[in-house]
Amino acid sequence: MPQLALWQWALLALGAFSVGVSKTGVPGLGIVSVVIFTLLLPTKFSVGAALLVLICADLLAVAVHRKNGDLKQVLRLLPWTVAGIALGAQFLGRVDDKLLKPVLGGVLFVICLLSIWRGQQKAPPEVPVWAAPLVGLAAGFTTMIANAAGPVTTLYLLAMRLPKEAFLGTAAVFFFFINWIKIPFAFFQSKIIDLDSLRFAILLFPAAILGGIVGKPLAERIPQKRFEQLALTLTAIGSLWMLVGALLAARMK
Repeated sequence: MPQLALWQWALLALGAFSVGVSKTGVPGLGIVSVVIFTLLLPTKFSVGAALLVLICADLLAVAVHRKNGDLKQVLRLLPWTVAGIALGAQFLGRVDDKLLKPVLGGVLFVICLLSIWRGQQKAPPEVPVWAAPLVGLAAGFTTMIANAAGPVTTLYLLAMRLPKEAFLGTAAVFFFFINWIKIPFAFFQSKIIDLDSLRFAILLFPAAILGGIVGKPLAERIPQKRFEQLALTLTAIGSLWMLVGALLAARMK
């Protein structure tokens, strides 16, 4: 387990808290945890520990929002996402930290450009038939290499014009499934989860749970239009932040 200073633990707790809030109330905020974990921890260790924190938050999110989930949307994405997870696991098992950080930053930068482009459209275009396979593959790959499927999934669900409650429920069910699907890949193939990462993640579970509790009342107070704007803005900012952070971290090593 990495030896960390108190201020580093505080930042990691903030990251876990942001995971909980994003799962139950403010989508897009979870990208904060990706940045913090990646900057403070060895990349592969951070991916495994963050996955366990995400699963903890998923349990709370599903308990809160499962009744509002759109299973048709989940099933439309899931097969392609599993294929993306398999590709990501292959990639993760073959690269080191120095290559992984810039690749992650580049992927999120592309996602950021897409989010900015869509936000500038006066009348967002209809979602084409091929969008679900493409989004599923991208979500599976990015979630496997960095637990960073949030931005691309947020863009897709916003494009589907789901009401706020349906958005949160669909995202909760979707991520619940894919994060559990990732466990065998993470444990056996990529070897990013072990007893050290489990012990490490357990220390951050309370912060994630607290964030999940805070997130629900936040979601109830945010109007639909503001909800969509906030989700899109956080996705764009988080993606740029991730790119800059990944490039800086790679340069320092």
